[in-house]
This record gives sequence, C-alpha cells and structure tokens, in this order.
Amino acid sequence: MKALKRKSGRIRRLKNNSTKVSSALRNSLSSGLQEFEKGNYASAIEPLSEALALNPMNTDILSALGFSFLQTGKYDDCITVLSDVVKLDPNNGEALKFLSKAHYELKEWQRAETALLKSVNYKPENVDTLNDLGVLSHLQGKLEEAYDYFNKSVGIDGSGADTLYNLGLVCLESERYSEAVKHLIGLKALLPEDMEVNKLLVRSLLSSGKSSEALEELEVIKESGKNDVEIKYLSGKAYYGIGKYSLAEEAFRSCLEIEAEYILAKESLATTLLKSGDSSEALSIWESILTLPDRTNKSDFRVTPRLTNWNKIGKFKMIHPPNGDGNGTENKTIEISVVIPLFQESENLVTLNQEICEVMDRIGGRYEIIYIDDGSSDDTYEILKELKKERSQLKIVRFRKNYGQTAALSAGFKYAIGDVIVTLDGDLQNDPADISKLIEKLAEGYDMVSGWRADRKDNFITRKIPSYLANKIIGKITGTRLNDYGCALKAYKKGVIKNIRLYGEMHRFIPAIVSWLGADIAEIRVSHRPRLKGHSKYNLTRTWRVILDLINVKFFLSYLTRPLQYFGKIGLLFIGASMVVVMGALIANLYFGIQVPKSEVLSMAVFMSLMGVQFIVMGLMAEIVIRTYHESQDKPIYVIKEVLD
Repeated sequence: MKALKRKSGRIRRLKNNSTKVSSALRNSLSSGLQEFEKGNYASAIEPLSEALALNPMNTDILSALGFSFLQTGKYDDCITVLSDVVKLDPNNGEALKFLSKAHYELKEWQRAETALLKSVNYKPENVDTLNDLGVLSHLQGKLEEAYDYFNKSVGIDGSGADTLYNLGLVCLESERYSEAVKHLIGLKALLPEDMEVNKLLVRSLLSSGKSSEALEELEVIKESGKNDVEIKYLSGKAYYGIGKYSLAEEAFRSCLEIEAEYILAKESLATTLLKSGDSSEALSIWESILTLPDRTNKSDFRVTPRLTNWNKIGKFKMIHPPNGDGNGTENKTIEISVVIPLFQESENLVTLNQEICEVMDRIGGRYEIIYIDDGSSDDTYEILKELKKERSQLKIVRFRKNYGQTAALSAGFKYAIGDVIVTLDGDLQNDPADISKLIEKLAEGYDMVSGWRADRKDNFITRKIPSYLANKIIGKITGTRLNDYGCALKAYKKGVIKNIRLYGEMHRFIPAIVSWLGADIAEIRVSHRPRLKGHSKYNLTRTWRVILDLINVKFFLSYLTRPLQYFGKIGLLFIGASMVVVMGALIANLYFGIQVPKSEVLSMAVFMSLMGVQFIVMGLMAEIVIRTYHESQDKPIYVIKEVLD
C-alpha cells in the first residue's frame, strides 16, 4: 500500500536525521525505530515518546508515534499526536488518513469523513476513497450520499467486489431493487461461492417481486447453508411469494426450531397460516409476538450494517484503510492476469490449469487466472469450481448463455486487475509456456505483444488458407500488419487494454484498435499444438461476420472523429457520376448526333444526385452525433503518451 511505502521512506529519513541529533535522542530514536520496523508497536511507543520529548516539532517522529498508538488501539492518544502533525503540516495526507481511521474506530463518523476528504483533497477518480466515503456516509444514515459515492466508484472501476456489494446493499435499503439485482448478479459472477453475496441477491430478488428467480438462487446455496436460519427464512419468503404456502410454513417452522424467538419468522409463519386458513394458530402466534419487548423498527431482513472493525461494517468493507490490511502489512497488487475464455472445454480444463499454474509459479510474483465460462452446457463450470478450491488465484466468471469470444474477452478484461493481462484459448493449442516469452518482450517497452503461430497445427484448406488471406486483408485495410491476427496468445499492458471496448466479433481486430491508440506492438513466434480433445468452435460461416466487422473497424479507426469525410466522399462520387451522365448525354447529342433517351438520362442523373445529397446529409448527422458523444462525456479525440511539465 502506498501509505506503507511512504512510511518506509519516513523511517529512512528518520535514520538519516538520527545521526545529526544528540546522543540521547539518537538512542531513543534508534530503539523506537527498530521496534517499529519489526511491528512491535507497543514496544516502540516509549522510546518514540522519549525522542519526541527531545524534538517535539519533528513531524516524522510524531507520525511514527501516532501510527504506533493506532496499531495498539490507543485511539485518543493517536488523535492527539496526529492532530499535532496536521497542525504542523496541514497537507500531510498520510497523517490525515491515520487520523481518519482513529476517528472511525471511535465511531466518530463525521470527523472520520472530514479527515478522509482532506487526506486526498477529494479526488473523484480515487475509487478506494469513494468507497470508504460511501461507508462513512452510510454509517451517518446518509443513504443518498452513500449511493452516489458507491455508484461513482463502480462507474470508474466495476471490478471492485466490496464496492459492488456496498452498492447492492444501499440500493436494497433505498428501494432501488432492480438496480440492486443488476449489481449483485455481476458480483455473483465474480464471487460465486460467497454466501453473503448470494443471500443479498436473494433478498433483492424477493424485494423486486421475483420469487421464482429467488428460489433458483436458493437452490444453489441451500446445501452449503442447510443449517443457516436466514436461508430457511428466505426460502419461506420465496415459497410464500409463489403461493406455495405449505412449503413456506415448513420453512418458517424450521427457522423457529433453530431460533425460537426469531420474530420475523414468527410473523411470516402467522401470515402464512392465515393464508392457509388456520386462523386459530395464527392468532396464537401473534399474541406470543405481542408479549415480546422491543418490536419497533423491525426490518424485513435481519442483516443491517453495523460496526465490527475497520475492514468490515456489516458487509461494508473499507477497501483502503490507512494501514493496509489492518495487521501492519502492505496490500500487494496483482502483477499478471491470465484471461481464458471457455466454451465446452471440460476435457481440457484440468491439464490447462495445471500447465498455466506451473508456468506462473515459475515466473513468480502475484498473479490471477480468470476463466470465463461462455455458457457451457458440459461440466466446465463444475470442474472450475473444484479447481478453485485448490487454487486461490482462480477467478471464475460464468455467463448465463453463450455470448461469443469477444464478449468473454471483454468480461475478462473488465475483471482483470493485473498490471499485465495475458490471453490464450482454452483448447490447449496455445502453449502456456510461451507466456514468459510474451512478458519478456513486453518488458522491452512494448504495449502489446502478439503471438505468431508460425508452425500452425491446423487443417490447411479450412484453417490455414482462410487465415492467411484474412491476415493480409486485415493488415492492408487497417494499416497494422501482423502475420497472425487470429492467435489468442497475446499480452497487454493494463493501461492499453482497459481503454478499448469490444463488440460483435471484434476481438480479432484488437491489435488494430490498440495501434490506433498509439501503442507499440510486437509480434513473436509461439508454439502451436494440435487439438487432442474436444471440438473446434470455428468454421467458415463466420467469414461474413468478420468482413462486416472489418468494415466497422475501418470506419471507426479512420473516420470516427470525421464521419462527414467518409460519407461526403461517397456523396460527391454520386453527384459527380450524375454530372458525368448528363454531360455525356449532351456531348453525344450535340457533337455526334446520337439521340439519347432524355427521360432515362434525367431520371438516372436525378437519382444519383439525390443519393449524393443523402450521403452528405448522413455525414452531417453523423458529425452531430459524434460531437455530442465527445462533448457530452468529455471524451478527448486524442490519446496522450506522456506529458513533461
């Protein structure tokens, strides 16, 4: 975490300063820093306090002491010390973040929010800060402000699981049920095994009147949560919603067997019994409920956000607490994300995952492997769930139906958080061992490295010849010449691939789109293996779709910001052709005495002129649309590589 890196820099400065002060100060400072670096914050407090007494205006000593107080739970002392730091250095963002956490621990939400805002001067592009501000707003009961913060954070980066959960929960509490369902379905794709996510999704579906869909979700988690009283309660609500009152009654009774004084289950059971015609027992239950104390403000759902610690408020999580993960350790970032789209590849999955993990373990560093199940109907998803139990680095995104490789890659890019993003197919024809080659080439300064299957193990007639012709045509039209556009094995820098949007079958043209952004592209030879298991999903019927997408890409690459020039040229050609027809008819009649049918010539000239005018008008309308697109969203028409100021 950046705060901890700055903390290490502060320690080095303190060490350098310690040689310039008195012997007593040097000894106290040295002793305090040794304990501080070891994480022995309680032992560091006394020597750091002695050092501070000898040099009370030193903000670095004050910060180290304040941090030690924070780590040992002495929040009042922490606030006192860090307030002095802020007085001496009002722009000390690190001290303000620590101060925010101390106020947070003391449940002083408003002061925590004020300090956090000051620590970053409220930069809206900081997704972690937006999430934390949303948490603090929620704690103060400001639901609309919390919703705005979480919504902005998700709008900037929709891959943050904690922020998605927070936004879903706030949408549920503020009765934005459809929006809650949308966000939580996306979150479930990211965290399919998270019980709290599944339960919150069920609550949202029930609140939006979708009891049947809620039951489907409950079937998925029922086995793992068979003794969970809340799941039983939600099942009862779902059965009640579809009119199966006997099953609802059974579910509510099973709740009360586990927790006899579960008021919501009692109320729901009484209501269900009334529907079933058993009014006497229902009345008896209502009488027992009325004798219970504190029945005011009972929510229809049991879970309400409440403070537990800095990292968790109910299910609201502070993504970016000042001290990393709460244990004094630094939050490490993912360095490499490997994205693999899958469709009916159950036979290859185990071997593929083993090879990728072996390669990534050899490369070293933190990595993640993102599998996108593109609506497979075989055992692909079940195998993925088993593999995830063995490897925490796996992330699984499951589509509801088959959307195609472009959509799968787009989802993979969205959920990838690595600095480098690598893609490959799931059919084992790409060799994962080549990942290291791509990364080494990327390290030379390129923004993208594409694989070239020079020795391709595919059918010559149906695969090699069409691929060769397609590569030549695509290179000629787009201006980005590669030997193998179709190779799925590619590596990208995060900043490049996160700036593109894919539609249709446009994944083949990623190099051309990336090149339009001004990125540097390299191509290297990679291995290609024959398919041993499963069946290829590619055939020649895709040719027409590829041609149409190529026209689309060419237009967007060349004329996106100047559509009038594209349509205007076509319009002028039609108008010019109409003039040629008229002039030809006049010359033939006047100089050669050839009688040309006037009505046909006139009709043809008028038709072509109208076509020309129509294309020009179309270009003008496209100009208006493009200007609206760029100006309304403040989208630039250029891409900056660097700025030297």
